[in-house]
Amino acid sequence: MRRAAVRFTVEAVNALERATEVVLKPVADMIDFKPGQFAFVEVQGKGWSEPHPFTISSAPGEDRLRFTMKVLGDWTRKVREELQPGRDVMVRGPYGRFDAAKTAGKKQIWLAGGIGLTPFASKLRAMQPGDDRQIHLVYAAREKQDAIFLDELKARAAELGNITLIPLFSEEGNFARTDKMRENLPDPLDTYEYFMCGPKPMIEGLMKGLKEEGVSRKNIHTEAFALR
Repeated sequence: MRRAAVRFTVEAVNALERATEVVLKPVADMIDFKPGQFAFVEVQGKGWSEPHPFTISSAPGEDRLRFTMKVLGDWTRKVREELQPGRDVMVRGPYGRFDAAKTAGKKQIWLAGGIGLTPFASKLRAMQPGDDRQIHLVYAAREKQDAIFLDELKARAAELGNITLIPLFSEEGNFARTDKMRENLPDPLDTYEYFMCGPKPMIEGLMKGLKEEGVSRKNIHTEAFALR
């Protein structure tokens, strides 16, 4: 279903270590979304191309809408280098169903690859103390500098109490593979429900490995992304 576009203005463009965070202020109404959903972002003005889809990284209920993106192509590079506060932006959404909080099992593995952390960042920001799920967040990146919001993730995990953060940095020999997961998880891999977001090769490799471990396909939820 095509949703109506909602007007925002750019409040800030924050250059993170290896990503860019765009903070949008609603002109009138905020869009209603669930953690893990995405929206199409269209910058208004000459020189900006068609809308681009990005996962919302803020939590529902916040008074600003945040998108966090890695520089993966011409458009995201232009955002980092040229987008200025005050520019009008149209946001169309939300879309997607990468959220099964009400139906998923109590033991969950959240697998994030690089900028694929964004839906999980939204989920963590929205989560309240007392949640009875036991969640292991496996965050795979090339190196520590690539791991966006790492300090915030550590703080939220300590605050919430039901989150175990497992960073895996490939430059240290720790890859997002099932053998590394077995080393870091307390229970057999086929006893968890999985939510994965990251580059397509990572998702495909993990899907194959989890199948070999006896994990049912119905217990694996994925969202892959490509260059934007």
